[in-house]
Amino acid sequence: MQGITDLNLSLNLIGTAGAKLLATMPGIITLNLSGNGIKDEGAEHIAQMKELTSLDLALARIGEKGVRYLAQMHQLTHLNLSANHIRDESASILCAMEAITHLDLSHNRIGEEAAGSLAQMHQLTHLNLSHNTKIKTNQASR
Repeated sequence: MQGITDLNLSLNLIGTAGAKLLATMPGIITLNLSGNGIKDEGAEHIAQMKELTSLDLALARIGEKGVRYLAQMHQLTHLNLSANHIRDESASILCAMEAITHLDLSHNRIGEEAAGSLAQMHQLTHLNLSHNTKIKTNQASR
């Protein structure tokens, strides 16, 4: 697969072993592994891909341990972790990623405090926190 810079393998059965293999492929800048369930162990391998700038791991079964690996990818500008196991502690770890401009954490369990911290990331131009069950809004009575 020499010369490929944009790879979409969404909704396959990649898993952790596939993530390990992908981590050995040079030159990939954009990677979509959504719906593959690579888990935290797979995230550890993907985090070794130093040329990646855009990563989609929606529906990948990533939790705090996986987020810690991904947060070491200082070159990432786009990160989609929607529909994973992201909670407040994991979301706070992502605040240290200074290159991120697009962050999607929709459909997780992020609360208001972590949402506030994420919203303070000055470099973000796109932040999706929709459908996080712990974020409440004050609604007027009917």
